[in-house]
Amino acid sequence: MEPDDVARTGEVGSRRGLPVLANGDLVASRYEIIRLIGVGGASEVYEAFDGGVGVNVALKVLDPIHAQNAVQLERFRREIHSARKVTHRNVCRIFDLGVERVRNASRFFLTMELLLGGTLADALERGRRYAPDEARPIVVQLAEGLRAAHEAGVVHRDLKPGNIVLVAQPPEAGATSAPRAVITDFGLALSDEQTRLTRSGEFVGTPDYMAPEQTDPGELTPAADIYALGLIMFEMLTAQRPFPAGPTPQATVLLRKQVSPRPLRALLPDVDAAWEITIDRCLARDPDDRFARVQDVVSALAGGELPARKRSRSKH
Repeated sequence: MEPDDVARTGEVGSRRGLPVLANGDLVASRYEIIRLIGVGGASEVYEAFDGGVGVNVALKVLDPIHAQNAVQLERFRREIHSARKVTHRNVCRIFDLGVERVRNASRFFLTMELLLGGTLADALERGRRYAPDEARPIVVQLAEGLRAAHEAGVVHRDLKPGNIVLVAQPPEAGATSAPRAVITDFGLALSDEQTRLTRSGEFVGTPDYMAPEQTDPGELTPAADIYALGLIMFEMLTAQRPFPAGPTPQATVLLRKQVSPRPLRALLPDVDAAWEITIDRCLARDPDDRFARVQDVVSALAGGELPARKRSRSKH
């Protein structure tokens, strides 16, 4: 079933308890729904026409069940707060947070830049495997977006292929130009001004792309995003993941405290050593052993001198 059909029939809404928005519905007397774009764990995203400014936007609606959960609602509010602190072409622009009353309940939504393209996850799920020269410009853009976030005091902490949209460049950019890579979904992001929302026993994030320290209490640093970037780089080049999956989500992350990642060259014997060295450094078990800054990842990929590690507490 195509997204338009799902939006029109309300199948997604009725099955998941999400708001049923059909094509042509008007949200907050301003946003006319055009089509359903995608469904997340706690929200639906639609393409909508913003009658206030006359442009199409993406409109993200929070599941009403999650809207009743104070922690989930705070994460939704934080998505706009965090992302609006970051202005960069490789980070999805967030415009506004809105609420309207629907049948004696509140519908929370945010509007953001409409990105016409598939996600990196879509490409990988289709079996896409990137040659180093194809992966490099995407990695550089991701690093630039993360750099802007980190300099604004924001750690994404849920960086994954599903949160990376690849937007085709306009024809004048050249047929061989790499797509524009855009980081989305700062709903789990932490800024230096905010309190971490995890409670005892709560598991937040996507296990396949989480750093080992994300199961521990304490402050998360940009090193967590750098770790996720290393995982993504490995998967782009090999169409495989460097660590085995555990029997549970938490076990998947805990395994990374016990086992080393698969060597990149075991799968790609002829790959430039800079890729293996860079990914290995990103995937260091101890955050202090990783790159201190995401821009150092780009420098290392280019064969630059590696910055010294901080004093290590553990190795891979």
